[in-house]
Amino acid sequence: LTSPADEVAPAVSRDGRWMAYVSNESGRAEVYVREFPGMGGRAQVSLDGGTEPAWSRDGRELYYRKGGALYAASVRPGAGFEIASRARLFVEPDYAADLTHRYYDVTPDGRFVMIRDLEGGARLNVTLNWFQNLGTNRKEDE
Repeated sequence: LTSPADEVAPAVSRDGRWMAYVSNESGRAEVYVREFPGMGGRAQVSLDGGTEPAWSRDGRELYYRKGGALYAASVRPGAGFEIASRARLFVEPDYAADLTHRYYDVTPDGRFVMIRDLEGGARLNVTLNWFQNLGTNRKEDE
């Protein structure tokens, strides 16, 4: 997008018709949707701030974050983009959030996978010799 605002975190719907993104053109981060790739008019999705947009698998909901809360905007099917309702799904302040990157995803069955903030920084566990540690002998020709 070409504008004087900062526009980040694009998320294209599964059918390829719509692009959700975050823009600060109003003075705070908000989630918007535009037709894709046409870049016609836009619709504001979040109210009073929003980040990290993600589409549901069926394209009927657009999820976004606001602070420690996750919201769902229900989308009416049809020729244009229309929001039927918005609802706060849950509040969980211990999950990581960011303006430019999405720290969660939606599984095919509608559950959420999220990254939790850890006190004292992030931790990564690496397991070497996975099969040997399990006591399994793996043979390539079997």
